[in-house]
Amino acid sequence: MTRAQADALPYASILAWLEDSSQAFMVLGEVGQNGALYYYSQTRQVLVTRGPFLVQTVGLPGDLSHTRFPADKVPDLRELVGGEFVRQVDIQAGGLYDVEVRGRFTLVGTETVTILERPVTLTRIREEVTMRGMKPFTNDYWIDQTGFCWKSRQHIHDRTDAVNIEITKPAG
Repeated sequence: MTRAQADALPYASILAWLEDSSQAFMVLGEVGQNGALYYYSQTRQVLVTRGPFLVQTVGLPGDLSHTRFPADKVPDLRELVGGEFVRQVDIQAGGLYDVEVRGRFTLVGTETVTILERPVTLTRIREEVTMRGMKPFTNDYWIDQTGFCWKSRQHIHDRTDAVNIEITKPAG
């Protein structure tokens, strides 16, 4: 996929991949009532995001079945820096329900990231995550000045490879 091809498509799109695997081009197929964005790959994987957060997956090892936010509100990452945010997840395949995901957010700094041949200067925010009965892990988010997340690297839990997401064409 090239920048020109992504720009020419009428659909919002992302690139997604697990560590050490090839990139999958995914297109936005549905927008949920709660603002969830459903991205579909040609090989039938599904990634669902709300704001910067990966909230559901289909077709990945250790699929994330469901994510719940306090008051069903997705926070602005800029407001989380220096603080903590707690959400609950279900990982049905592992028999894990209402697992508390506790994240502490820190500012890493400014970086230039290239997404499909387009360099963009973004702020990197790191989330140090703890989940009951699991080893700690980190998630990273790259946002612009408005708080929009253009890139992320997120784990479903401590035993899965990170899911990398880059926004090639934003929704809306």
